[in-house]
Amino acid sequence: SIQQCALGHGTDPEVLKWKDLVFKEDDWVLSVSGKREPGTLCPTSPRVLEVYYKQASIYLKELKPSSFWPDDDMRLDGKPFGCFCPRCLERFNRETGRNVTLEILRDAFWGNTPDGQMRHDWIEYNSRRIADFAAQLRKAVDDVYPECRLGRQANPAFGRYNGYSYQHLLKTMAGKSGEVGIRPGGGFYSDSRPREMLKEAIRCNWETDISGYAQIISKMQV
Repeated sequence: SIQQCALGHGTDPEVLKWKDLVFKEDDWVLSVSGKREPGTLCPTSPRVLEVYYKQASIYLKELKPSSFWPDDDMRLDGKPFGCFCPRCLERFNRETGRNVTLEILRDAFWGNTPDGQMRHDWIEYNSRRIADFAAQLRKAVDDVYPECRLGRQANPAFGRYNGYSYQHLLKTMAGKSGEVGIRPGGGFYSDSRPREMLKEAIRCNWETDISGYAQIISKMQV
């Protein structure tokens, strides 16, 4: 099995260099404050999608792993709560029939008059973009080494800006194979803090409840 880094949540940009490629400014997430977040990649950037497809293809060709696990940072629930760049706003407006700006979204999410439906639509938008990112990894598997099984390393279930469920992502990762691995939970990293195991158990239960895992999972890594 192999593991690959994903969208990140503040990783040093130097770490994310690949071969001679350096990501450009519009490849990084634009936060709701209007600032770029170097180290966290925009899921609608064509360059980002191309790099991860090519990188995954090389791993699959050279290593022929039995399974391939994108990192649990394949998410958009970090500090920015998604990307608010012009490219993402245009796509959000196109998919939802809206005509919003960054300022309108900022007020809808954190202003004095929150817009629950807008927040709902944005969260669903995020879930589709994460699935689009995963589609590049699925394509690499199908093109290079179909015997490999993709797996999802889940992040804590309270990261709700990733989506209300994981159906878009899981179905994309499963592809025509109908199989996807799962590592539930996330965040319990050290035996020196045994009480964290209780939090992990609660997170796994919550995650299973909201995710719809039972509807799609044929195999699970425990």
